[in-house]
Amino acid sequence: MESVYYREIAPCEALRQQIHTYWILTQDALSDASPEKVLPDGRTEILFDFGAPYRWVGQAPLAPRGRVVGQIRSYIELIPSGPVALLGVRLEASALQRLIGSTAGELTGTSAPFDELELFELAALEERLHELSSWSARLELVERVFMKLLLAPGRTDSLVEGVADFMRRSGGRHDVGQVARHFGASVRTIERRFAKGIGLSPKLFSRQVRLQRVFSLIEGRHSVPWSQIAVASGCFDQAHLSREFRQLAGEPPEAFLRAEHQLAEHLTGLSKTAEPGS
Repeated sequence: MESVYYREIAPCEALRQQIHTYWILTQDALSDASPEKVLPDGRTEILFDFGAPYRWVGQAPLAPRGRVVGQIRSYIELIPSGPVALLGVRLEASALQRLIGSTAGELTGTSAPFDELELFELAALEERLHELSSWSARLELVERVFMKLLLAPGRTDSLVEGVADFMRRSGGRHDVGQVARHFGASVRTIERRFAKGIGLSPKLFSRQVRLQRVFSLIEGRHSVPWSQIAVASGCFDQAHLSREFRQLAGEPPEAFLRAEHQLAEHLTGLSKTAEPGS
């Protein structure tokens, strides 16, 4: 993959509980593009498309229109169908429920255009974005609209928001029993409401949080033993880390870092990462 530009922009302070980051991705068209992996991070995406859409391997081709991308359980593979120009809004785990209510969990493993989800404010926003010529103007408008949509009282589950935030801040180190005791709720209640509002089980969400912790630990470092990374990321040992990594990325960490995954590297910060030691 060549001629890729990727940039992240932090949201305003008022939206940082709901939006992890805004991002811009552009890519020239390639005649021989191969599938690129994108790894799960426990978050969902709002995509505004100004170019040719990526094709999600294993699913029907996407139309060039804005859409909501639900949680993914494991890695997905994407192939560009032409010149790419995307503006993304990466939502924190529970924020999608604020937008579409109790059906948020039903989007796991798929995506849907705004109008199909009756997100008419986002459909109107998309039309206005196409009238603007600069990324900065588009970002300014996007933030104004999301201030209205995400900060308004309404469809949310405070328990789900609290659990997701607790698990993220603790690095996915606590099992669901410990989380349930912390919040004074039953394990079954946590699992049921989390699956409905987030679209993942608490256990899988914890695994994805630990995966992202691995990337943050190796970012910019030249040699860090995998055994140390495993413990620091909340795994029991190196074998545990390797098993979880393979389940989420489709290959062990050493193989993943040796291969070229340019899109995944941009989306995880791995472009600044060197391979750890053994």
